[in-house]
Amino acid sequence: MQPLEPDVVSVMPINMLVYGHPLAAPKRVAKGLAHKYKMSVLDLEGMMAQFLKEAGISQFMEEVPDEEAEEEDAPPKLVPVEGKWQLDGNASPLGAVKALQEIFFPPLPPPEEGEEGGEPPAEEPPAEEDEDAEPNPEPAPAPPRVEEKEDGWMTGDLLCQLIKHKLMEMQYVRGVVVSGLNLSYLPEDIEVAKAVEVAMSGKTLQVIFPEYEEPPEAAEAEEAPAAEEQPPAEGEEEKAHVGEEGEEDEGEEEAEALDEEQVV
Repeated sequence: MQPLEPDVVSVMPINMLVYGHPLAAPKRVAKGLAHKYKMSVLDLEGMMAQFLKEAGISQFMEEVPDEEAEEEDAPPKLVPVEGKWQLDGNASPLGAVKALQEIFFPPLPPPEEGEEGGEPPAEEPPAEEDEDAEPNPEPAPAPPRVEEKEDGWMTGDLLCQLIKHKLMEMQYVRGVVVSGLNLSYLPEDIEVAKAVEVAMSGKTLQVIFPEYEEPPEAAEAEEAPAAEEQPPAEGEEEKAHVGEEGEEDEGEEEAEALDEEQVV
């Protein structure tokens, strides 16, 4: 794998995977490379949020009383229920997104038909419209379909299909930069890396690992400056003064003794 020259914009398609320590800012590095080489950025977490929305899948929201509200008649608040999902019936995805929808909400069996040879029920004649009568209210919408799905539903094969689907939507020419391997629905980085590699099969994929060095440990606090010498106490000064006077007296006596010896 040949490294890219920093100042030469390649004219060949380039695909990169930027992976590294979170503090090394791999997403920022990916955006910088995409801007430099005129490529698209593929964020796996953002891709999954987009596809779940297109599939009409959202977390089920349950109404619970708002205990923090000051008013007694406060409306209930909505709280997401872990592992419970609801389906928007108006969503009609295609391709890999439809496969994602069917993992959460498998297709319902077709309605049972009447017995063969049976006559269809006779149609009732339409009732005469009364001008003074109130118009019939519109039927209430059907409640959303709700299913429970625990973690572990994401697989490497499904992720690979979703990445391929996303690449077809992006219609990239110069290449794509995959910004990291972090995906909450598939925590194992090795499985995410395999899915990216398979989805990019037949294309050149360069892996970029931003380096990150942990900061050195904080230096030990400098030693406090030595305390200033305090002046000696009064008693100690007197003792020192007395000692000096005694030494002077002894010196004078020794000098007088030497003079007497010389005279004799």
